[in-house]
Amino acid sequence: MSFRKAKGNEDNKPIPGTRYQTQSQLNITSTGCLSFDEVMGGGIPVGAMILVEEDRLTDYSKTLQSLFESQGVSHGQELLVIKPGLNSKIELSLPESVSEEKKKRVEKPKPENNQPRQDYSDRRATGDSMKIAWRYNSLQKIRGPGLLAELKEDPDNKYCNSFDITKTIGKDGLDAAKIDTIDVFKLSIEAEKDGQSVYGAIYGKIASFIERQQEQNAIVRISIHSIGSLFWGQDNGDKELLVFLHSLRGLLRKSNRAVCMLSLPVSLYKDTGSEQRQTIVRRIEHQCDAVVELESFEGAECGELAILKTQKTRNVISNQSNEYHGFFHIHKNFSLNSMFPIADKTSLLKSEGSGGSENNLAFKLKKKKFSIETYHLPIEGGTSERRVPDSASSGSNSSATGVPNRLTTKLSQRQSNLSQSVTDF
Repeated sequence: MSFRKAKGNEDNKPIPGTRYQTQSQLNITSTGCLSFDEVMGGGIPVGAMILVEEDRLTDYSKTLQSLFESQGVSHGQELLVIKPGLNSKIELSLPESVSEEKKKRVEKPKPENNQPRQDYSDRRATGDSMKIAWRYNSLQKIRGPGLLAELKEDPDNKYCNSFDITKTIGKDGLDAAKIDTIDVFKLSIEAEKDGQSVYGAIYGKIASFIERQQEQNAIVRISIHSIGSLFWGQDNGDKELLVFLHSLRGLLRKSNRAVCMLSLPVSLYKDTGSEQRQTIVRRIEHQCDAVVELESFEGAECGELAILKTQKTRNVISNQSNEYHGFFHIHKNFSLNSMFPIADKTSLLKSEGSGGSENNLAFKLKKKKFSIETYHLPIEGGTSERRVPDSASSGSNSSATGVPNRLTTKLSQRQSNLSQSVTDF
């Protein structure tokens, strides 16, 4: 009996701008932020939808969403931006990708013999043996641990680009990009004339947009801004929003070529104080594959941030305000084709410790980039208060502040104890 080897589909080529995730057996694409990809398990799975809950007084979510849009432009992917008041793609403010020339490090000076410098790995590759630590010749080259080190090993920026948030893509770049826009204001007026809700009209636009790009071997990105806000109309209730999200999620699964990121002003639903509104927020989160929240330190009135604003921790706030800009909460993570989120096993930033609890995450807006890091508190009291005072200034400091020095207090106690013992004798 003869057997014939099964041939794979030659037309099934890898999709540009994606990586294959072995844990979920799905293709994933980048969010535009390397640290964001790391905490989400490597990126956004194709056919998934992620919800970004906006902060009350800041627009950090717009920065995160603009990185998602710029990543699609850098990969040459089709992009659909749905935003209130957006007339054309020229009005978009997208971060510019850092060129390869700027990313190259300055070359180190060569030795005097004009021979190129060889690292330890280069010497091992050429077969040169080590003279002193000869036992390490048989060891393999160790790569950096974790998913973040794996994502950084992308010299050609085929998966995740580096963006400069201080610079935006010019008019020529936006004209050449494959971007379609939808103005919610204009579409709501047209839908009202036809007797249709704005969510139903937008769903039809998204379905036709995905259908046009279905034949191409490329990823389609959909970015929806401030869904459920007053800009979408007061007549559109929460029921229409839930139906829209449920239908959109099924459409993304069926296409298997599209990813979606949408933002929600969750403060509009929580400020009413009604249990019904809070339940609606949970239902909205349930319709999405992943949910993250940006909680900035600015304008916080309750919760953990209010505790940080107390008089006792004023020094902590002054130090933390220069380092972090707010908390980054992950309420729900991607778990497609898996019983648990992949990021729980692959992410080092949010990995569980020995006690079984996850690390607290915080985001910071640096000079040129947006990053997510593990949140930690500074040294209690700061570095200036922990310094040992000089002998000359110890007396002046104790008299000025009204707080005696620790060394002076201990000496006085010892003298009093000694005098008391002599008296008793």
